[in-house]
Amino acid sequence: MALENRPGGGVTYVNTFNGHFTVKCKENEPGAVSRTNKNGKTVWELTFTHLTGILTEIKKRESEEFGWQWEIKIVDDRDYIIQIPYGGGMPAGLFARLLQKDLDLSKPIQIGITSNEKDGKTRTYFFVKTDLVQAGDHHNGTLVKPVWNKENPGNLPDLVKIKVKGKEQWDDSERMEYIEKLVIKHVVPKLKNLGTSSLVDDIDEPAPSANNASNFGAKSQQKAPKNAPAPANDAAPDLTKDDELPF
Repeated sequence: MALENRPGGGVTYVNTFNGHFTVKCKENEPGAVSRTNKNGKTVWELTFTHLTGILTEIKKRESEEFGWQWEIKIVDDRDYIIQIPYGGGMPAGLFARLLQKDLDLSKPIQIGITSNEKDGKTRTYFFVKTDLVQAGDHHNGTLVKPVWNKENPGNLPDLVKIKVKGKEQWDDSERMEYIEKLVIKHVVPKLKNLGTSSLVDDIDEPAPSANNASNFGAKSQQKAPKNAPAPANDAAPDLTKDDELPF
């Protein structure tokens, strides 16, 4: 269900879990579902698959519990702040779309979320739509193609295999630092609110580009009406193909 049942104004913090956006709520709130978090505590949440509005701010914030995170602010009937990990495929895939040079961020976009199972693990993906048109209780629009993907990584630094406590794992620190530089230079200047705390300055990196991608981010032709996160039964695009995977 959507968030229209909540009063307008204020800030709503949005997290992600198993391919859905989640918003903490009280047990007796209509549509609330429960789950047990990693600390063994029962939490109640509302779940959604899309968030539509104006992207106004991208910044980093350090949390004692979760370390460095991205905060993505979407403004519509209220401020929605999506909180996601600093590293990994989720932010890399999202920024691969927001970096599309022709994407008009002065108009509403829709950020959707989905997931799939691979090797016993749940992988979560973002997708972005522009050219939004209201269609019943959701929006139709044009999918924004990523400027890099698994088959065409462009200039993305490779992952580095490191050993932590005797166990080998892949490290994406260099890759995420590179992506952060691109975001601060090529995405943040498009935003209405240039709040960029913790982001770097004096970036010389050129904007990334994708093969035949110059028209992927066509400007919106119709302004989408105000709309909070969409119901969780909206269909999501198939992001399991190699040309859609960020990594």
